[in-house]
Amino acid sequence: MSFNLEGQRCTILVVEDSPLVLSLITELLLSEDYQVVSATSAESALSTLSTLTEPPALVISDLRLGSGMGGLELLRLAMAASPGQKGILMSGAFDEQLAVHQPFSVLRKPFDAETLLTLVARVVAAK
Repeated sequence: MSFNLEGQRCTILVVEDSPLVLSLITELLLSEDYQVVSATSAESALSTLSTLTEPPALVISDLRLGSGMGGLELLRLAMAASPGQKGILMSGAFDEQLAVHQPFSVLRKPFDAETLLTLVARVVAAK
């Protein structure tokens, strides 16, 4: 089960503009007993973040989110608003430079369920 130190379920915000990918990631996380909040754009994710009583344990976002703000800018804004915010950036157009010196993890698409869940567990558990 996925609980934080206070014994509460960890909340994860997933931001993905593909409904199929969003659904798959959500189902995987729910199967591991995470609470999941989702958004299909960076703008709706920022709106969701502003309504939560406490920041999520983790923000997972796709790099490219259709039109508008991308995942990289979203994670930077989320981390600026909530110091210590953890993030995972997913990208099918993987750029080695993207992973260098970033305060978040990068997950290369396509990925399998085990890779995603292992990375999520590691990032959530990290201090």
